[in-house]
Amino acid sequence: MVDHSQALGSILAIDFGSVTTRAVLFDQVEGAYHLVAFGHSQTTTTTPLDDVHIAVERILHDISRSTGHRLLNEYGQIIQPEQINRAGVDYVITTASAGRPLRAVVIGLVHDMSLASALRAISSAYIEPIAEIHITDGLSEQDRINTIILNYPDIIFIAGGTDGGAKDVVEDLLKLVALSVHLMPESNRPTVIYAGNQQLATRTKDLLSELTHVLISPNVRPTEDEEAIEPAQIIIGQAYDTFKAQRDYSYRNIASMTSSGILPTAQSIAILTAFYAQSTGNNTLTIDLGSASTLLSASTNKRMYSTTRTDIGIGHSATSLIHTVGEAAIATWLPFYLEPDELYTYALNKTLRPASIPMDTREL
Repeated sequence: MVDHSQALGSILAIDFGSVTTRAVLFDQVEGAYHLVAFGHSQTTTTTPLDDVHIAVERILHDISRSTGHRLLNEYGQIIQPEQINRAGVDYVITTASAGRPLRAVVIGLVHDMSLASALRAISSAYIEPIAEIHITDGLSEQDRINTIILNYPDIIFIAGGTDGGAKDVVEDLLKLVALSVHLMPESNRPTVIYAGNQQLATRTKDLLSELTHVLISPNVRPTEDEEAIEPAQIIIGQAYDTFKAQRDYSYRNIASMTSSGILPTAQSIAILTAFYAQSTGNNTLTIDLGSASTLLSASTNKRMYSTTRTDIGIGHSATSLIHTVGEAAIATWLPFYLEPDELYTYALNKTLRPASIPMDTREL
């Protein structure tokens, strides 16, 4: 880890997208940070390569050739910290949006309160809520257990009870989760994030820590009238890093060379949006339209709002986008009339080959 008590030196930032991997190198020039180099390559997360590190090596070799700044050692590892001969970098940060979104079962007490806050917390990352459980869902205990087990979640996010408020009913939900996780194969158990009544934080660990990985977050709903989702979003970033590292060896290799692990690209964009808004004093809106997902991040009146749609994109999610907004809504923006099924056929091809580029004006 980097010692933040001292000024940082050179910084290498890498982002793994569903189609493109990008890297930027920053360094101090005459006492100020400047963009020294930028590189990109097609992401190598899919067959036949299945190794994100290959794209990183390609990009960093290109940057080294263009700048004379050697970044990799003979084993393909990023050199850290920066050496006297200017080889390497002091700080490496990586973000990712590539790959499928994490699947989450979201559990809360009241649908319009703790559960709603939990859903807003996970919307800042590449997480797809696949099931919701709350005390008025009308499900039996067996149905709730089946909902958790049969949806094969990567994450179970639990909220409920204000700090110092309801305990017994929240503990019942925790016991339900513990039983569900116990019934799952050990190799495929989800990470549990608890962001409810903090009086039950220790109890949560007692019930679940021997079964699976447990992360404790400050309450997303500390009082009935207060919502605090930012700390939970940081915890979600940690869970995202753990998931990437555990399920993909090449991501684990990359994460071992970074100072912060693999963070969701969505969180970094939210941080940049907040920084820009604070430094300029202006309300700020950022939209990141990707191949598989779309992120909207806004800073208005000194408050941050972020949401990610993992079903809307212009490549991997092109057909889902059409189903969501409708062909007619897209057609109104086109300077020509569509042939029957032309748009849907195009979307199917784009889903299969998201890295393809337009070959003529009509396709563009």
